[in-house]
Amino acid sequence: MKSTFTLNPFIQRMIIAANYDEPKLINACQASLNSATLTAEEAKRGNVKLVSKEAEFRFSESNRLDYLGKTDAPAKFIRWHDQEAAVFKRCGEPSEELTIAILPASDKAWLDRRFSLEAAKGRGNGDVKSIKTPAVPA
Repeated sequence: MKSTFTLNPFIQRMIIAANYDEPKLINACQASLNSATLTAEEAKRGNVKLVSKEAEFRFSESNRLDYLGKTDAPAKFIRWHDQEAAVFKRCGEPSEELTIAILPASDKAWLDRRFSLEAAKGRGNGDVKSIKTPAVPA
């Protein structure tokens, strides 16, 4: 399966304002979605409709695909994201910019560990000047 994950614009602005690495987050979410396996496929045919003075007919067919994947941190974030996006669609856009405070604690901790730009600066190999070279025995 090739699935594309797109952040809701309000959540996207919240992620960027909180200094998280948005492209890396999207890649992690897409990887989680694409790791799911197809479990069921069901085709459903719509009603036949007569068209053009009953000389022709048409119908449509839709396929429903069910996938099953492992619940991991990206999947939990996607579930939260989709629920928030559904609220925005049903109730309207938020009146102000969102803050990171609306995230569940487990999702925030995961984002802090994996996608925080400040934490990424400290994850380097260290300052080369501060590494002492061992003395070579004579």
